Amino acid sequence: MNSEIRFFSSLFGLPLVIGRNDAKQIVEALEQLWVAQTGLLPRTIDEDLDNLFYGLFDPRASGSRLRDKIGALPEAPRLRSRLVGDPLVIGAGVSLIVTPEGRAIYGLLQETLSESEDDPIGIDLGAALSVLDRVYEGYRRVGVRRLQDAVRLLDGEAEGLRLPSIGMVLLLLVNGSTSPDKAIRRPRDAKELSRLDASVATAVAAFADTISQRQRDSSHFSLYSGYAITEARRRLGNVLGTSPDEIYVEESHIEAVIDRLASELRRTRRSPETALVMDAFDNLVSAYRAERPTWASLGVAHETRAVTALLRMRLEHALGNS
Repeated sequence: MNSEIRFFSSLFGLPLVIGRNDAKQIVEALEQLWVAQTGLLPRTIDEDLDNLFYGLFDPRASGSRLRDKIGALPEAPRLRSRLVGDPLVIGAGVSLIVTPEGRAIYGLLQETLSESEDDPIGIDLGAALSVLDRVYEGYRRVGVRRLQDAVRLLDGEAEGLRLPSIGMVLLLLVNGSTSPDKAIRRPRDAKELSRLDASVATAVAAFADTISQRQRDSSHFSLYSGYAITEARRRLGNVLGTSPDEIYVEESHIEAVIDRLASELRRTRRSPETALVMDAFDNLVSAYRAERPTWASLGVAHETRAVTALLRMRLEHALGNS
């Protein structure tokens, strides 16, 4: 017997040899809590673990969503078992949540009690290791999901970057915001911020609406809180600078960003003709230039027409190669 098995004498805090009455009380308590938590009797271990890992124990669930779910649960019943605690359940008092460990122990003890009349009962080591592996795999599967999502987003393998976000990045490039000293900085004055956001929305909408006419809320194009910029930051990583109050495209990333935008535009479901994209780009530039006095009054206008012409050529070339 190797050392790992020799010293494996407990599972999730419970000994592998346990009094029969204690085991019964644990099973009874966990079943009561499970019914209160789900409104159902326990089903198969795989079904119930999936419901936990993709429900209350999903690391992608927001805090507000979890609070709503937990707040909607009925008060936990009084338990007779002295052994039901962390990590089998989370919480105290009226709020007790059965964990994946608790659901696994419930099934293991129930099966052991049905197969043996012994007192105390002994949990089979192989069964214990199997349960441990199941729970570990569940936690790992959901634990790495956010990281996998982030990698897929940065690699462009997830849902396509939306047109306003593409337009927003192109607008930054057209404006020449490619270094910290040419970044678009958040105005401190609320009226100035509103003017800048309206100007940005006009240019971004000119691009997006040329390719796809649809109802869009211009507030979503805000430079500092709209989804167009936040999605671009999330999907393109650190290429938009490190401060949310100073927005620019890192100069060393410009070529890669243009290639990425072209690739996003070439996704199968969208894939507009190159001529249409270039019309959209020209409309963005025209709208930006019409609004340029606003940008200049705020000290954030940095366009150079020769650079814009080069940017246009690069984008058209990238579209042709995508």
